[in-house]
Amino acid sequence: MTDNLQLQTSRLTDSSDGNLIDDSLADIEHCLRIIFGIAADTPINPPDYGMLTIVASGNVTVDVPLVLAGDPASNLHAATKAYVDVTATGSGGNYKCRVSNPVGVQTVPVSSSLIIPWETLDVEDGSTAQWDSAAPTKIVCKSAGDYLINAKADANPKSSSGCDWGANLLINGSAVIDNAVGMYTSAYVKQFGSFALLYTLAGNDYIELEVDNLSGTAITVDAGSFLSIVKVS
Repeated sequence: MTDNLQLQTSRLTDSSDGNLIDDSLADIEHCLRIIFGIAADTPINPPDYGMLTIVASGNVTVDVPLVLAGDPASNLHAATKAYVDVTATGSGGNYKCRVSNPVGVQTVPVSSSLIIPWETLDVEDGSTAQWDSAAPTKIVCKSAGDYLINAKADANPKSSSGCDWGANLLINGSAVIDNAVGMYTSAYVKQFGSFALLYTLAGNDYIELEVDNLSGTAITVDAGSFLSIVKVS
């Protein structure tokens, strides 16, 4: 009985061959202190395990997806791909989008206006959701900033008389530049009007191009028309 008690006691001391479990626990505790930056014998708050510190020499490879808790809040915080796609400037974040070719031949009746729906995405950089065929009139701003907006409308009167017409820039459904283009087109003569301007857009703002028919004859908006944005700052 005495031998058994002595054997059990010796397993829990550092002075015998029976202390392997005790030594292993000490090694694990030492590793955790290094990984989480916790001082020895210092009480810690369970929800706060300190900062993860990687001390391995050379590169460290994570073989599984690393999921972050949220968007970065300081300069040295890591950022998710989604965050970079939406907010970054420079490579991958230039935010260029150009659409063209009105859907079919768009007729603008007498003394009416038409917001042009587009059917062709010519270029898109910075986000794959700036233009969606489900909302064909809109280019959506995915990163707040200053944008170069460029537009061109081709108009063609369909009668023996000429017509007055114009093009308006709309942001979020309201005209912000009325009559950005003012034109007079001779009878049966296709003519285009274009404009370019700098404008500050907020995230999720959308732009549209509207054509006003200011005359007494119908006109059509033809292929060759386009709308584009490029982020410049």
